[in-house]
Amino acid sequence: MGLATFSIYKYVRTSKRWRYCKPIYGKNNKLKPDAVLVDGKEELHTEGAYYLNADGQWEKVGTSAATAQDEQRRRLARQRYEKDTGGRRGSSRKVGGTRRATARCQPAPSSSIRQHSPGKSAEVCARNTDIASASTQGSTSAENLPS
Repeated sequence: MGLATFSIYKYVRTSKRWRYCKPIYGKNNKLKPDAVLVDGKEELHTEGAYYLNADGQWEKVGTSAATAQDEQRRRLARQRYEKDTGGRRGSSRKVGGTRRATARCQPAPSSSIRQHSPGKSAEVCARNTDIASASTQGSTSAENLPS
């Protein structure tokens, strides 16, 4: 299933009736406020509201051109996110049919160990020193650490 396109339209009153019209984009790819195409001609219409059309459904997104464009970007980003992650919110994602956990960074054990802290027993300080020295020697296995 492909991604839906969220097309922006402005619902305005023309000389004949109310209708959905395409908005005009400026040189900077932003919507020109209140400017729409009516029968191939650019017209200004301050009345009406902006709508998103996705799969034949019309959703009102506001009366401001900037708000409409922001909402379009937000929905496209959410849709891409849900497609890429399968709609899950968490620390794992499906890659090639298997789930992989995302690695999380943790501080090294020696960064939180203070040697010879006042108020602690000499045994605790000695044990912390052993742990710090074992972790700084490049050993990562748990067997090398004192218990």
